[in-house]
Amino acid sequence: MKLLILQQRTSRAGAQTSLARLLESLRPLAVESLVLCSEPGWLSDWCAGQKLACEILPAPKARSLRGRLYANHAYVGRAIATLHSRGFVPDWLIANDTEESLHAGALAHRLQKPWAVILRNSALSRAEFLKYQADAAQRVFAVGDELQREARSWIGPERVRAYREGLLDAEFFDARPKPAQFPTRILIAGSEQPRKGWQDFVAALGEAEQSHADFPALQLALTGAEPADLLQRYRGRAQFRFLGRINGFSACVREYDLAIHPSRNESFGLAPFEILAAGVPVLCSQTGAINERVLPAELRFPPGDAHALAQRLRHLWRHWPQLDFRLPAIQQGLRFEYSARAFAEEFAAALREWS
Repeated sequence: MKLLILQQRTSRAGAQTSLARLLESLRPLAVESLVLCSEPGWLSDWCAGQKLACEILPAPKARSLRGRLYANHAYVGRAIATLHSRGFVPDWLIANDTEESLHAGALAHRLQKPWAVILRNSALSRAEFLKYQADAAQRVFAVGDELQREARSWIGPERVRAYREGLLDAEFFDARPKPAQFPTRILIAGSEQPRKGWQDFVAALGEAEQSHADFPALQLALTGAEPADLLQRYRGRAQFRFLGRINGFSACVREYDLAIHPSRNESFGLAPFEILAAGVPVLCSQTGAINERVLPAELRFPPGDAHALAQRLRHLWRHWPQLDFRLPAIQQGLRFEYSARAFAEEFAAALREWS
């Protein structure tokens, strides 16, 4: 089976890393893939390093006036020429997110091939789903229970399947030795997007510092760019460092003894799983799939609840030496329940079933 996969942006983010895991796991399953990217970046470099087929073909914004007037049509023509030059005839076309749907649908129509879309954005609305004509896909894969329910309500259950995220064996590392005292160097995972909850963390940190004069001055590293208004009201003692895009995420995580993932909403939310697989405890909001994990109470708080996060921070600080996070047992459960190879087998089987 041959898959043509459309992924416009190539920076290291959730959709791109998820696709990389899928590509790596499909390779032993007699599935040949070609990725069509709009720009060079982390994903195209990763494909080159793994000797996986990838082409750079700049794509117009599908919903722009220029795109609708002529650029989308021209892009489809260039894509077909690229496929012909490679001698690549796909059995399926895959839009790796909703924004790729218009181009995937138009290209599939010209090639007379079926296409599918992977819905990944937890904030996806029906209006956006229809705007990008994702409803025209022969098959829809949805990440997370909430997106599955929404997609089934929009187009009926027949074409919708679960898309389950997973981790590669190479992403698991032995748990880092737990330091004797509460760590003051902490990684804050996520990004500058408001739904990632950095504002909630800053509010929680301020509350913890104000309620306890001896709360330590933390050195915080945040995996993204600095939002303009994030620290405007913060008057505490912590130092903030913004790391921007992180390519070697596991290696970065293993430089710390504690991570925090304060996201307000996730369709799946793979970052906490990546952190745990890297052998580091993560204090995280209960949103997305992590809500299904049995984590110690010390590592969980309701999404968007800065006061509850402040309470968890104080608890970790006060009781750190006595806490047992059971990381080896958690990692063993992750290996069993969230295997990228097993999910790739399901994905390939679903496409073959529908072919």
